[in-house]
Amino acid sequence: MRSKPFFLTPAVLILLLAGCATLPRAKSIMDFTITPEAGIQAGTIVTVNVKTSDDIAKVLGFIDMFGSYKIPLKRDPAKNIWYIKQMVPLGVIIPPGEYLTKVEAISVTGEHYFAEKKIIIK
Repeated sequence: MRSKPFFLTPAVLILLLAGCATLPRAKSIMDFTITPEAGIQAGTIVTVNVKTSDDIAKVLGFIDMFGSYKIPLKRDPAKNIWYIKQMVPLGVIIPPGEYLTKVEAISVTGEHYFAEKKIIIK
């Protein structure tokens, strides 16, 4: 005779939801823009702007793919934004498709906040 643990399924769901509730939200990242969002190819100048709250000490940008590295963004105190403007190198071959870009904002207390946006590469 086998007993069925009826309490196991609700307990697992509660634990999963409790774990998701503790993930930091992007409350300190107010705006995240990439120009252009589509048609990026070698030679294109890409601009990333991130508007954050005043308690952010550092912002990093990266593409969610294997081998990509995090690029620190510069702060413009006059406009109260973090930014980077860079040309995609001419010799780089990027497979066409849709990619997920992310920014990570780190507060002065060490909390991490994330925001993401999709871009299209021709």
